[in-house]
Amino acid sequence: FYCLIGYIYSNSPKWLYGGALSVATGFLNKYTVCFLIAGFLAALLISKQRILFKQAVFYKSIGILFLLILPNLLWQYFHDFPVIVHMQELTGRQLIHVDRIAFLKEQLLFFFPSFFIILSGMIGLIVYKPFIPYRIIGYNYLITLSLFLCLQGKAYYTIGLYPVWIALGVVFLEYLLQEGWKYYFRYVAAGFGILTGVLFIGVTCPVFSPDRIREDIQIQTFYKKTGQTVWEDGKDHGIPQDYADMTGWKELADLTGKALSILSEPERRSVFILCNDYGHAGAINYYLGPVPAVGSFSADYRNWFPEKAYELQSLIWVGAKYEQVEETFALSGLPFRSVRLIGSIQNPLSREVGTTVYLLTNPTICFTTDDLYLLGKAENSLY
Repeated sequence: FYCLIGYIYSNSPKWLYGGALSVATGFLNKYTVCFLIAGFLAALLISKQRILFKQAVFYKSIGILFLLILPNLLWQYFHDFPVIVHMQELTGRQLIHVDRIAFLKEQLLFFFPSFFIILSGMIGLIVYKPFIPYRIIGYNYLITLSLFLCLQGKAYYTIGLYPVWIALGVVFLEYLLQEGWKYYFRYVAAGFGILTGVLFIGVTCPVFSPDRIREDIQIQTFYKKTGQTVWEDGKDHGIPQDYADMTGWKELADLTGKALSILSEPERRSVFILCNDYGHAGAINYYLGPVPAVGSFSADYRNWFPEKAYELQSLIWVGAKYEQVEETFALSGLPFRSVRLIGSIQNPLSREVGTTVYLLTNPTICFTTDDLYLLGKAENSLY
């Protein structure tokens, strides 16, 4: 948005090139930026800036954008577009439960301390003449928000749309509150932001511990009223999902570390840590630091198995539910004589409560990481 405003203000091509770099960076970070691109192109068609479609500099900037993201697109192509698989899983398991009314309510919560400023920016875009050339921002906001709403996107996907409204609101308020008694309303606007920021800090920031949220009736009631305890499955739980997701990660990593400590040095050099979920794999990478290879058949981790295959002397399997383990082992036919339960997540507030860590040792045949990869692709039990 900064580059867009810069281009509209100066008509200098450098802002379009800068915008291409910015969008490419966003794309490489999170693919949901594609919705912003779609919203921008649609907004461009209905705004006065549609003249850009007739200018060569616009297509040069698109070319720069394409070149910057081409390596990632090629990687997706040669790996059968795992992002599509991930999006299908996300849609089937999570997005299908997104409530559109709750989606709109949460838009207010994200930047509630800045609500007065954001609203001023929206009003300013309509009534303030110097803002007329920038109305494409408003069109883009409405179109992109509608796309997320129709496709049942998560509420936080839209967070990047709001900082520009804060910038517009500040400029418009500065214009309105320049002289006389109106000048003192600047302090009212600042006071509103500070006061609501303090009052809503429990919603906007992870201030309270999961135990405190569960035990404090007032906090629990507040979280329920604001919809914070409704998870991606559409059901109401005791604590917000963001807390439940992360609660237990350290415990899971510690159990994995315990399994590693049991192994001898030669076994540790030839072990593989298989995780049923990419979140488990990420938690182990984060908490244990440099560890033997960690992989998963979930999301992009399925493409990060060791490039050079090696024979497995042991396998640490993270993420199987206790009641599914025996059946899963029987179906997969993993070639290890010893299957040992190291432990499972015990914290009842964790979304992952009951998630286990198993240590498999004493292989019966030569079994490599490539064999494990092929077995995982063939057996749904390992996904």
